[in-house]
Amino acid sequence: MPYKITHESSDGGIITTYSGVVTDEEFMACTKEKFHIGEKFLSNKEINSYRYSISDFSAVTDFKVSVDTVKNNASRSKAVMSVNDIGLMAVVAPNDLEFAMGRLWQAYASSQGDRIKIFKSREEADIWVCENKKDIITPNT
Repeated sequence: MPYKITHESSDGGIITTYSGVVTDEEFMACTKEKFHIGEKFLSNKEINSYRYSISDFSAVTDFKVSVDTVKNNASRSKAVMSVNDIGLMAVVAPNDLEFAMGRLWQAYASSQGDRIKIFKSREEADIWVCENKKDIITPNT
C-alpha cells in the first residue's frame, strides 16, 4: 500500500504518509478514505473533528498521478475547507514533480487564504502547523 493514514485524535490531525509508486487509483483511494467519502463526507461531525492534515510525499519514488486526479482531489479538499473554517492542510513535497503538482493542487483548492501550504520538508510543515493551529479554537461540541 503506497499510503498510510494516521489520525492524531488528541489534536485533530490527519497524517498521510505516501511511499513508493503512487498512481491515480491509489491517490484517489487515499482521498476517499481520508475524507470518509460517502454518507459521512462533509458531515459536520466528521469535518469539524479535523484540525489539520499533513500529506507527506517524502518517501515517494515515482509519482504517476495525473493532473485531472490532482484537480479532483483539490475539489474535494476545497469542499472540506469550505465546511471546516478552522482546518489547515500542509503538503510535504521535497521532489520537483510532487512540489509542482502540489502547487497545482493548492491553486485549485485554495480559496481559503493561508490555510493551505506546500513545503519541501516535513520539519517546515510541522512548524507551520504548530504555529498556526495555536490560533484554532476548538468549538463546543
